[in-house]
Amino acid sequence: MGKKVKKETEAPAADVFDPVNVETKNAKTAVLMLDSPEQEVLLKACESLYRFAEKGEENRVQIMQFGALEPLYALVKSEDKAVHRNAMMAFGILSCQVDVRRAMREMECTKVVMRLLDSEQEEPITNEFASLFFSSMATEYTNKVQLIEKGVMEPLVLLLTSPDPDVNKNAIEAISLLLHDYQSRAQVRQFEGIGPILELTKSEFPVIQQLSLEALAKISQDIENRDGLRELDALDHFVKFLGNKDWQDQHVNALLVLSNLLLDPETVEQLAESGGLNKFYELLTGEDVTPEVKVHACIAISRSAKNEDNRRVMHEQEMEKVLITLLTEGDDAQVKASAAKALGQLAESLTCKNFIGRNEGISPLLSQIKSNNEELRESASLCLANLTASNQYNCNEIFEKNGMDPLINLLSDTREACQANAATALTNLAIDEVIRSSMQALTVVSSLAVPMQSRSNIVQSRAAMCLASFCYDADARRELRDSGAITSLVKMLGSGNDEARRNACWAVAVAAADTETTSELCRAGAVTHLLQINQSTMRRSNFSELAMERVLDNYLPGKYSYLGHLGVNNLIGKLFYDAGALKMESELDNLENLYKRAVDDKREVLLVNPHQSDYGKEENTGAISEMSGNLEAAAAADSRKKQGGNPKSAKGKQQLGKSKTDSEKGSRGDGGGTAATLDSEADTADNVASTFVAPEDHNLENIIKQVKTEIVPLQTTKEQIEALARLVCDKMGGQVSREDMINFPVKLHMAKLKTDLKTNVIPIGLIKTGTYYHRALLFKSLADRIMLPVTLDRGSYNRAWNVATLMDDIPPGGPKYPPKQYLIDLIHEPGEMHEIESQKAVAYQRL
Repeated sequence: MGKKVKKETEAPAADVFDPVNVETKNAKTAVLMLDSPEQEVLLKACESLYRFAEKGEENRVQIMQFGALEPLYALVKSEDKAVHRNAMMAFGILSCQVDVRRAMREMECTKVVMRLLDSEQEEPITNEFASLFFSSMATEYTNKVQLIEKGVMEPLVLLLTSPDPDVNKNAIEAISLLLHDYQSRAQVRQFEGIGPILELTKSEFPVIQQLSLEALAKISQDIENRDGLRELDALDHFVKFLGNKDWQDQHVNALLVLSNLLLDPETVEQLAESGGLNKFYELLTGEDVTPEVKVHACIAISRSAKNEDNRRVMHEQEMEKVLITLLTEGDDAQVKASAAKALGQLAESLTCKNFIGRNEGISPLLSQIKSNNEELRESASLCLANLTASNQYNCNEIFEKNGMDPLINLLSDTREACQANAATALTNLAIDEVIRSSMQALTVVSSLAVPMQSRSNIVQSRAAMCLASFCYDADARRELRDSGAITSLVKMLGSGNDEARRNACWAVAVAAADTETTSELCRAGAVTHLLQINQSTMRRSNFSELAMERVLDNYLPGKYSYLGHLGVNNLIGKLFYDAGALKMESELDNLENLYKRAVDDKREVLLVNPHQSDYGKEENTGAISEMSGNLEAAAAADSRKKQGGNPKSAKGKQQLGKSKTDSEKGSRGDGGGTAATLDSEADTADNVASTFVAPEDHNLENIIKQVKTEIVPLQTTKEQIEALARLVCDKMGGQVSREDMINFPVKLHMAKLKTDLKTNVIPIGLIKTGTYYHRALLFKSLADRIMLPVTLDRGSYNRAWNVATLMDDIPPGGPKYPPKQYLIDLIHEPGEMHEIESQKAVAYQRL
């Protein structure tokens, strides 16, 4: 046997690298491996980085800090499907970290990743992580705009039909996030994505169901998309969805979509015809239905009921009964609040309003406004406000069920909306005189002082309107004065909110129905505010002009100074003064200050203050003083009025007098904390030992007696006017021709009177030489005493005149003509009456 020879092994080729099995335990090393030219190394490196990044946020940041984003992005662009698949896995999972996303946005890699969304060319796992990348990027608003502009919506929509649930989940999540932008909602419809999204609501995976419902909730916000959903029978789909108890955890999300669909009357009609509204009954009354689902069902009804046609359909299905049931059953305050809100929305319809009131809907609402839950009180009070609007039956129901007390208490609620709703409901109730009187006994006006001080313009506005509804009654105005709420009301006149300011003006106009309330309003600065408002082209309104007119009707010196006109109904009683024309931005000084001012060469102040008053006990000295803006004189005058004292007078020439120190407070009283400042000032005024008393005019009183003796017995109004005109002319210096007026010694006579009296205030009865404005004032004062219907008008250059409206003499059987206005001549042709537009009348009014 021969010797065995050992076989020599073949030497390896010199140019071949021997394989090396590399095992690394460091992520940084894996990042370095991304630059390898070998596919196997790249695949393993990408896979290792993916697994490392999947473990947590910190790992993703670390990978980014190692510089992995650039090489990974380069591999994503690789033509090798396996390489860009694994690279996309790592790239996609890294995008879940916010700092990494910011770096990726700067790399502008959207278009490259979009190419990997192709479900036909790419593997499902590539689609999964490419869609994950977009769902992560879409979480930030700045990225959304860029993604939509790059056209990512279309490939994402195509992935919705993928058989891979992970791809579906990431795609629908990305779409849902992008749908926050209204442009993307149109794109979904454009790329026919509504149908696939609707189909995903049937998925066996709850997360996909939830995401698809969230997407549909956003899509259905657009009316065009709602039309598309109806064409896809989405209404029937969601009715069945809500009837499936296996999907009960998604019913809330389904209701969010359905609430959008129910905004359209076509949808509600369709739902009623198909019997789908019965599902709402089950959702609202079912024992096994969660409170959260009931709440959202009520929200859907409330939103839908904003449309009149929808309210009609729901009323036909008696939806009100279901909501009333929710108010009376169960203990969940959130459900009751939502039901009350939906009921209040239905109450916008007159038909629904009547149905609710006649089906025991008032009582549970009255109970709920006493609840400790703020939201429930707000919803219930809103419903009551709607139910009482223009509905006498419901107002009577609240009255009979003693619902006024809880509503009045709600005016002091800590929630502003409750205050506003209560004020609105009380305003509606106050339309009925019987109910208004009953509420007045509950001191509703005093309770309004709290909401009138609110910082909310809405609350202030509603409170002012409510106050106006009650101030028609004298007792309410007295309570208004005593409560100190006038201060808050006047302050509202300066509000920057148009509605609040207008309602405050209206409340002032209504409240200024008597002298005492007008006195308080003026003392608080109402005239000043109204003057400023009416000077502004932006803030002036019919309400502010009416308020000014009403206030000035009880403040005749101010009315004549500002407006230059006193109407037939503006009767000059005791204590009136004419300080001359004033611009609206000026403020009329009070009589005491005018009286104490040093004698000057300016126009005199004319005083009308006879010794006795034909109007009985209407001494409004305080009203005149305080309306002029002097608080001390006003408070003292009010106290003097309460005591019933008469001013002292001296023989011969009128002089100043002093009354005793008042021991009572003024008309403001102890009105409460809301008027603390004014109360303090009034109290101070009460302690002033010396108070001003206007001098009485005995000469004027003698003229009044002469008028009653000589003028009143005349048969016709025309004869009385003519005779009174001649009498005034005789008392003021007689007839004067137009040519002689320039030499008529009026100024010399006025100067002498000022010097003798040591004041600029001249009682009208002392004037023996008077011109146009002296005679016109005297004529108006005397005419008002015997109820002759004349006006007093002021012109330029010390001109003033009186106008009477009279019927022409009608012969028996003759035609009747409308009455005419005549200007009464008191100087040139005393007793003559000229038609207001005649040449003689115009000449009388001008130089």
